[in-house]
Amino acid sequence: MKNNRGLSTIVTTLIIVALSLVAVGVVWFVVNNIVSQQSSSIDYSAKCLNLEFRAITGTECSEFVAGAPAIPSICSVIVQREKGDDAIGGIRLVFSDDSGILKQSDQNGNVVTTEAYEDIEVSETANPTKVEVAPYFMDKENVKHVCSGTTKYNIIYAS
Repeated sequence: MKNNRGLSTIVTTLIIVALSLVAVGVVWFVVNNIVSQQSSSIDYSAKCLNLEFRAITGTECSEFVAGAPAIPSICSVIVQREKGDDAIGGIRLVFSDDSGILKQSDQNGNVVTTEAYEDIEVSETANPTKVEVAPYFMDKENVKHVCSGTTKYNIIYAS
């Protein structure tokens, strides 16, 4: 009669080792994905710290008049790059009034020094009082990474 007890101990040990390797592989895959996603977010945040844009003189809107024919408020914004050399994907212009955001307008393309964005239809019901200029970067999947911490600028109305 043969004793198979030693063989079952070896098989059990091999199964435990194999399950441990599979568990380590699954944990590594999850942790690796989280770390790679966070590193790209940190990379864009660091790029944003080196940028500064502002709206300059010439930023104005045509005034929406309540009760008049439906003529929306049309704005033109001149953006000037103050610092930073990294190529950007574009500029997000956020128009707002005291009640909140009226319109966001993404303008694609790098801004090297100064760029004018004209005839942006903002609102058919209100007049924007401020515009926020936020640069953004595009990643390999064409996802926009908008920089935070931007400044709002007052809008001048054309007469």
